[in-house]
Amino acid sequence: MLFEKKDFKYANELIKELIDKLIPSEKHDYYKLSAGWREIVGMDIALNVFPRDIEKKTLILEANHPGWHQEVLMRKKGILKRIRKKYSELEIREIEVFIGGGRRDST
Repeated sequence: MLFEKKDFKYANELIKELIDKLIPSEKHDYYKLSAGWREIVGMDIALNVFPRDIEKKTLILEANHPGWHQEVLMRKKGILKRIRKKYSELEIREIEVFIGGGRRDST
């Protein structure tokens, strides 16, 4: 046999190894949050509002329309609660939202 089973790795193992090599460790938690974003906010918001960064315990979000900006404001407490429960290590205390291509607005 040319190859043995031990010579192969699952794609998720290869991706994790690549991320570990390419992305600074302080960004790992941010990427975990980004990967779980749909679960945190639901499909409707996840398709229209995107995590962009974490700065000083503030999650920076980009909305693609003012209506989605407002939707995040209305659901802010629940979103923060779910983030704190699932990603407590991030210590997120605030959310800021900006509309794509525009300036950031504190919410």
